[in-house]
Amino acid sequence: MPSGRRPTLTRSRSRTPSSACSTSTCRQAASRSVTAIRTAYFTDWSVKVTADGRAPEVHQRKSGTFAWNEAITHTVENVGKTEGHVLRIELKH
Repeated sequence: MPSGRRPTLTRSRSRTPSSACSTSTCRQAASRSVTAIRTAYFTDWSVKVTADGRAPEVHQRKSGTFAWNEAITHTVENVGKTEGHVLRIELKH
């Protein structure tokens, strides 16, 4: 499991890891067994997301907000000045 990520709850149809992303760090996310991801953001931070075959996009994440994400392989880089904290609900196949 990538650095800064730890499982908090695992069930047969879902997994709920929490993550911390320090500034200027990257991690690779593989989606072999996941179909969809619901993400809760606990801090305000800026993130650059690069999905396989796509141009990088910078997003502003706001504390207290949620997002549904497609399960894709991507690279995440914290490009802001604050650490990002998230909780993900990953729906398995």
